[in-house]
Amino acid sequence: MKQIVLGFLLALSAPLAAQACEGCGPLDPLLQALVAGTSGDDFPKAVPEVNWTGPSYPTDSEADGSLTWYQIGTVVMAGFGPAALPQGEGADQTIREGNEGEAGVTVQVHSVRGVQSIALRKFYPDADYLDVLTRQTDARITPLAANCTQNAYGSGPDREATAFYRLQMPQSDIPVFASAERIEDAGQMGPGYTTYTFFLADPAPTIASMGCTAS
Repeated sequence: MKQIVLGFLLALSAPLAAQACEGCGPLDPLLQALVAGTSGDDFPKAVPEVNWTGPSYPTDSEADGSLTWYQIGTVVMAGFGPAALPQGEGADQTIREGNEGEAGVTVQVHSVRGVQSIALRKFYPDADYLDVLTRQTDARITPLAANCTQNAYGSGPDREATAFYRLQMPQSDIPVFASAERIEDAGQMGPGYTTYTFFLADPAPTIASMGCTAS
């Protein structure tokens, strides 16, 4: 989570790339690269619609010698308008005018298992996840679960309104799964935020452990 937050803040301080994928939503090129098994190293070349700011590497490896690293970038999500966007934290925070859809992109990559997930994080909490997702992709989206009683760590109630979805790309038989969550008040980080995370692993065990209600 710390890496996603850091990538989000750094990415949104960089200029945004123009949308270059004709006939598709802002999310589609990322999902296509995910289902195609694109390596972490090749993600920037495979998805030029994202303004990539470079990889982020950990300072140490895992116990087995492997490591998890990140490709960081920005993209503009569809369907949002002008908004005041914070830059920096605490006393150093300033405000700039931008588009609420400006989102930090974090691709999580494992050195052995490859790309694990793609997270998009934007300022401001979204009330209707499905509406937002529908504007980003041509995929068929099926709600799976929401109204979870526990957070993903089992340490307390789910305070982030987590919900799960299944996305079926028209170009692929491989399903993509998504989780969405929001923070209503991020304190010194700004006016709350929403995170959409996309992955290939079936979230059924997570849904069960979080006590979510099937949609």
